[in-house]
Amino acid sequence: MQLRQSQSSKIQRTLHLIIQCPAYYKYITNLNNIVILTKREREIIKMWKFVRNLHAAVVLTTIAMAVMAHPSTQQAVTKLHVKNELCGLRLIVHCASKDDDLHAHVLDTGSAFSWEFESVNFICTTVFWCNLAVRNNHLSFTAYNAAIRNRHEHWVVNEKGVFTVGHRLISEWRYGALSVDKSHCNVGP
Repeated sequence: MQLRQSQSSKIQRTLHLIIQCPAYYKYITNLNNIVILTKREREIIKMWKFVRNLHAAVVLTTIAMAVMAHPSTQQAVTKLHVKNELCGLRLIVHCASKDDDLHAHVLDTGSAFSWEFESVNFICTTVFWCNLAVRNNHLSFTAYNAAIRNRHEHWVVNEKGVFTVGHRLISEWRYGALSVDKSHCNVGP
């Protein structure tokens, strides 16, 4: 009988340690074949595991709700435009992202291709790129990158390449500038 009482006090100390220090539970489970636990004590340990997992679930749910409520994750619509200012030349525009292929579009002089999308991406991985072709020349550029803060949404294509609306060159034609006759053209500068 003496052995059972000392074992019982040892188990009580162990349970007290488990409640005070959850990391100690791993130590005890490794020695589970040595320590004899009663059914009630095993139930207490299972309950402790449940409470610990429930606590983790509550914390993760709270974090997820905070992330979703953050203004940077609110749904915002982004509109992108690619305008053809090549005098007398048709421009082929093919834009895509990892998830969306917008297919090829043929733009006459002065016309534009526009698209919009919901720019909700918490880890900023959304990227749209465009391939442009005219005659035997082509170029590629990144039309949208969520990771870049000061991004442009309007692109102008002329004989030198792709420009921002503020006339900053973004990408040049692969085989040099195109020769166009601007005498009959009423498109931009």
